[in-house]
Amino acid sequence: MIVALVFPALPHAWGAGATFRFFAGTTLLAFLFVRRLLPETRGRSPEEIEAELLGGHRGPAEVGESVPVSSGTGIH
Repeated sequence: MIVALVFPALPHAWGAGATFRFFAGTTLLAFLFVRRLLPETRGRSPEEIEAELLGGHRGPAEVGESVPVSSGTGIH
């Protein structure tokens, strides 16, 4: 949507070549970001992906472990 709003004015302000280079550079940066910083998800469960994104820390329970549930009475 941003491209649709910005593109019509840029060729008039910068010229066609500079506009093309700007969007090509932006696309290259987006590609490098995805390639370098986002993990591969093919063939992996959502839990494995979440564990990697959280740096291996899942809190009180790791993937696949059960969590004790309190009765909610406050009596131990």
